Amino acid sequence: MIFEQQKSIDEIDLVEESTYNGKQVFELYQGVQDSGNEHRLFTAGGKLICQFGGFVGHVTSGACDIQKIIYVRTLYQGEHK
Repeated sequence: MIFEQQKSIDEIDLVEESTYNGKQVFELYQGVQDSGNEHRLFTAGGKLICQFGGFVGHVTSGACDIQKIIYVRTLYQGEHK
């Protein structure tokens, strides 16, 4: 479901399973590092929680505390990363 919201799997560089506030979430990394919107955090149901990125991890869309995202495992890593 989350991948359906992206134009193509080729555009996604990294997918990580994490927890946020005790719930399963997925973080998608796409784009140029430190560009400002390269991270997107989704619920397990596919709802976008927030977008963030940049050098200091500034939240640019939605609302989340990126310090509360706890990494679980990498699910997908593009070949070029």
